[in-house]
Amino acid sequence: MTRSDTTSLRLEKTTLIRLADTTREIRCDAGSLWITLDDDPRDIVLEPGQHFLRDGCTGTIVYALEPSRLTLHHAATTARCARRVQRPALRPRALAIE
Repeated sequence: MTRSDTTSLRLEKTTLIRLADTTREIRCDAGSLWITLDDDPRDIVLEPGQHFLRDGCTGTIVYALEPSRLTLHHAATTARCARRVQRPALRPRALAIE
């Protein structure tokens, strides 16, 4: 059985928040929310009664287009998402042939 916790928030117009990795669902209860995801070309706009389900651990930002209320549903897990580490590409070295 999976248990989830919820958080209810009120956002003033132009407020911006970054969501925790454990947030799975964003529900707009009032107002209008703009959602953007890291490395995703989509822009999501939620109106009252609409919701968005996140899959995975993509960085997510929520912006209030007007005074808004939202509910966040969090997965009941202590596992953290592994962050991708960008490493510089290795350059092949020239071999000296004698």
